[in-house]
Amino acid sequence: MIDLNRPLIQNYSFPSIREKTGFVTNIKNIYEDKDGDLWIDQNRWGVGIFTPKSNKLLFCTDIPSLKNINNLKNISCITSVSSIDEIWLGSEYYSEICRLKKNKDRIEFLGTLKLSDFVENPGFPRFFYEDSKHNLWVVTTKKYWLNRQMKNNFRILISHLWI
Repeated sequence: MIDLNRPLIQNYSFPSIREKTGFVTNIKNIYEDKDGDLWIDQNRWGVGIFTPKSNKLLFCTDIPSLKNINNLKNISCITSVSSIDEIWLGSEYYSEICRLKKNKDRIEFLGTLKLSDFVENPGFPRFFYEDSKHNLWVVTTKKYWLNRQMKNNFRILISHLWI
């Protein structure tokens, strides 16, 4: 039963974002990793990692391995790719995917997957999905991609999308 007087969803304003940035919270993406940390994309600040246990927030500019990666300022989608134990972040304005590995508090930048290496005019990443067979589906603003069992052999399924 739904009780409108006691909603299941509550407002959490992330006061640590306001304290650090001086801006009102404006989260564009959110993802919870296997350690329970929240990866967020704060508008105008980029990717941050919030640790609920300590109420600590670090933005990409605070993390030495991510400090100089400009694509992390505007992210359109975030997911884990469990078959290879990576976290992928899709760039909002570039046809690129940043590949990261997180081990407890250590974050390693593995590189950038340039979609233009696979096809001309690939579009910008908007959605990732890993199915039960470990196939990775990537939807961009222009194409619908499939990477079978993470063998880095992206194949375009549909070359034009109308959303």
